[in-house]
Amino acid sequence: MLDERCAASKGYGLDPKNASSAKAGFKGNSSFWRNEDKNPLLHNMYMFTKETAPTPEDAIRLVDEISKPYTKDHLALSVGHEADRDCALNHVHQLIGTTNYVDGSMLYADDSTIFDLAQRTADATGQPVELETESNDGKKWKCPRIFVPKKDDEE
Repeated sequence: MLDERCAASKGYGLDPKNASSAKAGFKGNSSFWRNEDKNPLLHNMYMFTKETAPTPEDAIRLVDEISKPYTKDHLALSVGHEADRDCALNHVHQLIGTTNYVDGSMLYADDSTIFDLAQRTADATGQPVELETESNDGKKWKCPRIFVPKKDDEE
């Protein structure tokens, strides 16, 4: 992720320009809380239309807004790439450490977490969002639900 394709990056308690340092930060936090044998990271990829995020920096700003509740107490790293895929020009990979650095509690990549992130993406972009997941064993799943932006009175 932090290679020559990296067009923008942001760290949440980590150095966004140094992959070795970021890796050590994630591992050190998990070890401190004795969570080293648990799933260490939640890896999300966000793709935005060219109109929604015309630059990698715009894409990073959107992901920052979307993931704010999760990056408040978890180490994270967001990396923006410029790559023309389907209707998207910019996409962001975000790694969120699953160990809360304040109290050691765990964040799980369960339906409540990924559905919340999908809904927050729809709300932040004002556009419908399709959710696709891929598990550690490579199994892909496309959610049949389309996440649509909530209106102000629906909050």
